[in-house]
Amino acid sequence: MMVHFHWILKISFDVCDVDGDGKVTARELHLVMKTIIGKPHTKEVCAEQIRIADTDSDGCLNYEEFKALLFSDF
Repeated sequence: MMVHFHWILKISFDVCDVDGDGKVTARELHLVMKTIIGKPHTKEVCAEQIRIADTDSDGCLNYEEFKALLFSDF
């Protein structure tokens, strides 16, 4: 069961990583939220979520940061 959960998280990350570079940008997060999930998050809200969860301060989310964002109250 736990393997399936991690697999689903990884697929979710890969979907958000539109350009496949291993990182999710605010632009990519906004695109996925708008087109796939249908949530009306603004670009600014997505940028703020990235900023808060970006622990290495590179302006993007790696897989570990992405998981932390999903399980937070951001």
